[in-house]
Amino acid sequence: MTNTNSTGLPRQRRPRDTRNMTLHRLIEGISIDEVLDYLTKGCQDLNPAVDTPGLAGSRAVLVSASYAMKPSDLVGDLLTLTGVQVGSGHRPEGLGAALFVEVDGRVYLATFGKAHTWIEDSVKDRSFGLSLAVRCLDPAEISDVVRLVPAMNGRVDSTLVPGGSPLWNMRIDQVTQMVRKIKGGTIDLPLTFSRGGTRTPKLETASSIHTHLGITPAGFIADVRTFENILRTRDVHRDLQFIENIVPVHCPTLIAELDDRLDSLLGEIELPFALAVPIERMNAYSTASSFQVCAGGARLSRLHPTADDIALLARRQDRGKRLNALRRGEMRLYASYDTSDLISHSSLLNWIEASVSIGAERFTLREGEWYQFDATYLSDLERDVHRIFDNSAAALVLPPWQVTDGDFETERQYNIRVGDTCPGFLTLDRRTVKSRPDRRSELEICDLLGPLDELVHVKLAEGSDVLSHLFFQGLTSAENLARADIRERFCAVVDRYGKGRAVPSDFVPKKVVYGIMLKTGRTLTADTLFPFAQVTLRHAVSKLNNRGIAVDVVGIPQEFRSS
Repeated sequence: MTNTNSTGLPRQRRPRDTRNMTLHRLIEGISIDEVLDYLTKGCQDLNPAVDTPGLAGSRAVLVSASYAMKPSDLVGDLLTLTGVQVGSGHRPEGLGAALFVEVDGRVYLATFGKAHTWIEDSVKDRSFGLSLAVRCLDPAEISDVVRLVPAMNGRVDSTLVPGGSPLWNMRIDQVTQMVRKIKGGTIDLPLTFSRGGTRTPKLETASSIHTHLGITPAGFIADVRTFENILRTRDVHRDLQFIENIVPVHCPTLIAELDDRLDSLLGEIELPFALAVPIERMNAYSTASSFQVCAGGARLSRLHPTADDIALLARRQDRGKRLNALRRGEMRLYASYDTSDLISHSSLLNWIEASVSIGAERFTLREGEWYQFDATYLSDLERDVHRIFDNSAAALVLPPWQVTDGDFETERQYNIRVGDTCPGFLTLDRRTVKSRPDRRSELEICDLLGPLDELVHVKLAEGSDVLSHLFFQGLTSAENLARADIRERFCAVVDRYGKGRAVPSDFVPKKVVYGIMLKTGRTLTADTLFPFAQVTLRHAVSKLNNRGIAVDVVGIPQEFRSS
């Protein structure tokens, strides 16, 4: 009787000479003789057994230990692969193993069970998996994608289509989203699994890869060499190039060089960074009454922290100690002016956005992590953002932001003043509409409604700190007005607070205006925005333009007054 699956089709058994396993590549410079130095404490506490088998002429180190896990066929497969009988005397609950192999001068690590936690992340080449993905995945057969929006840190999107789907159907925003994991079918991947037959390997990639690899010594080594050859000789698939537009930097040597360059720049008079409020601190930042900037034993109390405050504390440190001072320092947020009730605190390093260049390569520090921008992508990004500013006709002129004795009026005060004193403007700040009648979530469509029904979003910003959030907000509110129920509620809000003003029931915005006042006094230009703010601005403008909505980015001047 034929063994079938739930579809009635014959089951496909894995070839007997392969096994699903996870493969990591270690960073350059790590030798097979050093790998035991990088075992984590969790692994060492298991008192692992260490063997040094040879695999088809390649040196190897096998680390194995027992822990609570269901039994598997791992023992037999490892015996086939390494010739080592592991698990002698181990508890029957299960077994984990880490196999280090040096192939043509580069060390690879195959992990089984929970052994992926047995090696320090610092020595893993975390670009390995996605570098393979962009060279051998089939864009027409993608089954799983996980991505994040670095400019909106913490937001992670995932799409799972078990049967596979074309990439275009996965709804990936190729401008703002960073792919962190992708899985699918492959093109021309001659592994043990596929040789001599019609099978096409599936490949799951993140920092590592997960797929069927050979369990004979010759098959395993040949599969590893296949990956290395693909990385060395094959071009990136054009439909997957966007994955490498913005990538996190993981190489310890490169991170050390970037840190050193930024440390040097921190000693210069011209600020090499902007204040960037961490996304997870946005709510606390908007409600805090006072702040303390702390670093190197010094403490500055401020009603509004600035990039200059951070730079001042950094400059007090010796060369080579500035960045660490920010890393160990804190931004403290208080609910009161007397700093008696702390509501949040985090590393000062998370509060800056900085850019550093090495040759033609551009890197950006965001929330304590370095990212690399593809040179062509960055050039196109900067060109598009300059065009956005050039095309901002500024037909809508926003009045100056009042600064009285050095104290800035709040966004709320500005919006109310403009609505009360400037003809044609209606203040809608905090006049929200419900996203659903039966839900508590609410939408703020705009801060001001302009004379020609422009949706005006206003922001008081230190630099490019909260601008990414502002650009997304403008896009989201305009997109929601495409829904009839949202339009109806918005019309009701205008009717209620507009003092005779109304918008039609079929209202569609013709223009979105981002009105931005930089507290630093700098002129708002395309170059004022750091890369991640540029990314989100271009994304928002592109989406809005596709809906027939124009976008203006307008700088708001300052007006100094005395009480």
